[in-house]
Amino acid sequence: MAVIALLVAFYLPRRGIRSAGSAAEKHQNREAIELCHMTRMLMEAGLSPERSLKLVSHQARDLMPLLIHRVDRSNRVMESGADRTAAFEELGRNRNLTVLRSYVALMKQSGTLGSKVAGGLDQIVEEAQHQERSKLKEETNKIGARMTIIMMLFMLPSLFMLIGGPAV
Repeated sequence: MAVIALLVAFYLPRRGIRSAGSAAEKHQNREAIELCHMTRMLMEAGLSPERSLKLVSHQARDLMPLLIHRVDRSNRVMESGADRTAAFEELGRNRNLTVLRSYVALMKQSGTLGSKVAGGLDQIVEEAQHQERSKLKEETNKIGARMTIIMMLFMLPSLFMLIGGPAV
C-alpha cells in the first residue's frame, strides 16, 4: 500500500502540473492571436514595433492576462538597450506557442528587411483560426466515440435488466 501511495503521490502532481502547463500554453496561443490583431492595428496607425508592444503592454492587460508577462519581459529587454531581435527572441522563447513563434519571426523579419507587417499578421491570424477549428473538429469527433463507450457501459445493462427482467 505504501508503494502504491508513493506512486500516486508522485504521479498525480506531475500530471496536474503538465495539464496546467498545456492549458496555459493553449490559452497563450489564443491570446497571441489578439496580440497579432492589436499589433497590426497599432502599426497601421504609424507606431513602431517597440512602441506598439509598449502600448499593448499597458493597455491589453485584461485582454491577455497570461501573455502580457512575456510582453512585459520583452519590453524590459528592449528598455535595457538590447537589440530588437533579442527582445523578440525573449518573447518567442517557448516553442509550443506556434502563433507567437510566427509573430516573432515576422517581427524580426520586418525589422531586418523593413517589410510591411499587416499582410503577414493577417496570414498568421488566419492560420491560427484554421488550426483552432481543426482542433475543435477533432475533439468533437472524439466525443462521439467516448459517448458510445459510456452508453455501452451504463445504458446497456439497465436496458437488459428492463427487457430481460420480466422475461426471467
